[in-house]
Amino acid sequence: MTLNAILNLKPEHETLADTVREFAKREIAPQYPDSNVSVEFNRQLFRELAGIDLLGATVPQEFRGAGMDTVASIIIHEEMAKADPGFTLSYLAHSLLFVHNLSVNGSDEQKRRYLDKVINGEWLAGMAMTEPEGGSDFFNMRTTAVRHGDNWILNGQKSFITNYDGDVFLVYAKTGDTSSVFIVESGYEGFSKGRSYSGKLGLKSSSWGDIHLDNCKVPAANLVGQVGDGKKSAFNILEIERLGLAAISYGIAQRCYDEMLQHSTRESSTRNRSIDHGLIGFYVASALGDIENGRPALYDFARFVDKQNASGQTQEDNRLRIMRANLIKANATPIAERIARNALQVQAAQGYAGEGYVAGRFLTDQFGISIGGGPLEVLYAYVAKQLANGRRI
Repeated sequence: MTLNAILNLKPEHETLADTVREFAKREIAPQYPDSNVSVEFNRQLFRELAGIDLLGATVPQEFRGAGMDTVASIIIHEEMAKADPGFTLSYLAHSLLFVHNLSVNGSDEQKRRYLDKVINGEWLAGMAMTEPEGGSDFFNMRTTAVRHGDNWILNGQKSFITNYDGDVFLVYAKTGDTSSVFIVESGYEGFSKGRSYSGKLGLKSSSWGDIHLDNCKVPAANLVGQVGDGKKSAFNILEIERLGLAAISYGIAQRCYDEMLQHSTRESSTRNRSIDHGLIGFYVASALGDIENGRPALYDFARFVDKQNASGQTQEDNRLRIMRANLIKANATPIAERIARNALQVQAAQGYAGEGYVAGRFLTDQFGISIGGGPLEVLYAYVAKQLANGRRI
């Protein structure tokens, strides 16, 4: 039985997977070692994604998007992650945290004003929520937005922002006792880019940094939704973000499994195949089991999301869906870490020294993915709270 049959992919999804896989092997994979050392985001390669309709994958065609579904988004992230998890994280920040976010939460006027530039690759985008002390906690957010005539004045600092050197952001800020979200261009008065986290352990082909807002003047027309819609806006995209991050983890897991299998089944003139040794065989076989048992849940839930989106949902549905998305992301994290770690162990000194293998670097990349979108403790805490309140999946 083929992988596509196990995942129950439609013909159009199979075609998409083939297209992205070939592009990733041809264009993304070759630049991974260089970008991992030079700590640079490949803007030229990013623009090429527009040529295969990936930068607005989930946006309706009415707004220049490709009109794809959640399953398609999962496929894109998984296939790209097999080549370069860091580059894929920057893609996620652009395509889901800004583009998809604005497509779901923005007005038609805002979509027409901004989506074309970010979908054609002219502008790099991101989302700015995390802060130095409060993390992504709405209730402890210190960045403020105050209405002044035809503008909002934003003050505060955002940290660990993926694509911080981009052109436009969705910025979350306190508006009195509530939170709201604003479209903020990097060229606005009072907007500046702070330190770059170039020393991060992994995901080095993705740019991270701080953003400073010092009496940043934002047009009133750039308020997304209504005042106080910040939490609602974020909850509307938490689900697909979690699934995208889980897809990156499974991409990492699959690539490391492939390398482990190839290395362990290779014979040389000085030794037999290492897979024939019990513990090595266990590492390889258990990796396959982890992937085959875990990944179908990701795709099944993505299909469920698409089905519910087509029929409408209630707020209660939304909470239950986020519970499931949290569990899927939380399950993918240790699977990818374990497989990457075991792949490095199987490759031994050759893997640790590099020798053309990526398991070691993918392991540190996965550590970053496990933090993004909520570490295990935060994800399970949300699920536990919902269970305590009587909600059941």
